[in-house]
Amino acid sequence: PPSDVTITDDDIIAVDPPASIGDITDNGGKTYFNCMLVKIEPDGLNVLHKAGAAKLFFTDLSPDLQKKYHYNPTKDAIYRDMEAKHMADSDEARADYEAQQKALNAAPHGAPRP
Repeated sequence: PPSDVTITDDDIIAVDPPASIGDITDNGGKTYFNCMLVKIEPDGLNVLHKAGAAKLFFTDLSPDLQKKYHYNPTKDAIYRDMEAKHMADSDEARADYEAQQKALNAAPHGAPRP
């Protein structure tokens, strides 16, 4: 993605209270009934619906919905990269924590803690 495009707080919109946006059918033919819009992110819509909750990615939605919610493919790619990095960082932090806990649990009682 181009380096001159950034993601700002304005690109992530929490909808409070959630707004009714009706039924949405994705490009694969799956219909989400009675959707309530909770959040708009650069890569899609977070909705509550009759059967639960879902993230509806813009790439899976009609051009009309993409336009209505200001879909930007460049920002989508940047946001997905940011999210992937965040998940990788979280996984690394969790692994470090688990290793520390294992070392603490393996230390004999009364031994100095690392």
